[in-house]
Amino acid sequence: MLEFSNYAHVEVNRRGTNAAKKYEYEYWSTKYQWRREMRKEGDLREASYHLVNLKTGKTVAHLVPDILTPLEAVEEASKGGWIPPSSMWINDSFVYDKMPDIADVIVATGLAVLVDDCIHRRWHSKGRSQRAPVAKSIELMGPKKLFQRRWSS
Repeated sequence: MLEFSNYAHVEVNRRGTNAAKKYEYEYWSTKYQWRREMRKEGDLREASYHLVNLKTGKTVAHLVPDILTPLEAVEEASKGGWIPPSSMWINDSFVYDKMPDIADVIVATGLAVLVDDCIHRRWHSKGRSQRAPVAKSIELMGPKKLFQRRWSS
């Protein structure tokens, strides 16, 4: 839940599967949706986000990762960076002509979407799950193993 200086409360909801991830919110009776677009080139995976006004279907804003040279990418990784340097712009002037304070909402929701998606892609991916070793106890042993066990030396 985000709260703004005009007392508006905005709740961003994550929807969709991994391939078609979307983040939706409503601001003054208009529904918006940040849509994620994945691009893969070799080992490189980039996510860009596009804000769509669901009433009109027009793209309102974009949030795209900056292109880094290989040296810059190595430097960013060595610093522990897990959110890529990105650029955001609003390309629909009608939106902020109609509601001047919507730029705050677009920037805040875009940052929330970027951080949330980076967290989920980095730490919640299904391929990286670690399993804790299960301790063998009497309840977990089968009957054969239990009766063949030597209890004393």
